[in-house]
Amino acid sequence: MMIFVTNPVILMIITVFIGLILGKIKFGRFSFSTSGSMFIGIVVGWSVVTYINTIESGSEFYQVAQDVLAKR
Repeated sequence: MMIFVTNPVILMIITVFIGLILGKIKFGRFSFSTSGSMFIGIVVGWSVVTYINTIESGSEFYQVAQDVLAKR
């Protein structure tokens, strides 16, 4: 799980892919189109920061998590 959280390229690919899928869904006469990736990006970014904040200081991934938070 940490490989997905700490690698920004993987996160961008997942975000764009899910955003494009969301953009294809129509809600009546409304669809997200390409802005679906922006909304998914907000959700993914929030999820990653929330997950990283739950890692305890004694964990083996603590330093990696702190490095990811420092790059914000």
